Amino acid sequence: MLTLHMSALATVLADSRATALPDAPEKLSAYLLARERDHWARLHERGLLKADPNAMSQVIYIAALTGPLSYVEGTSALEAAPVELWEHPGRLIKDHAVCYA
Repeated sequence: MLTLHMSALATVLADSRATALPDAPEKLSAYLLARERDHWARLHERGLLKADPNAMSQVIYIAALTGPLSYVEGTSALEAAPVELWEHPGRLIKDHAVCYA
């Protein structure tokens, strides 16, 4: 079921951007993750995110592992994570909200 949903999303994205659709199911994740990273980069370039795409990828990874958290819990999770975050955890949480609000 997940592959079907990912395929549908990739089809819509590829059509809207006139790009080639992945030719194999195992390439869907990479295609969709690249589009998401492009989205973060555009937001960063426009000044809507302080965090760059590398920092956002770390934040998203932590968010995927922890699931929904309060602001205080999210800040603690970012501070405890063994990743290099150059921005204050509170700033990263605000940037995350811009991406997924």
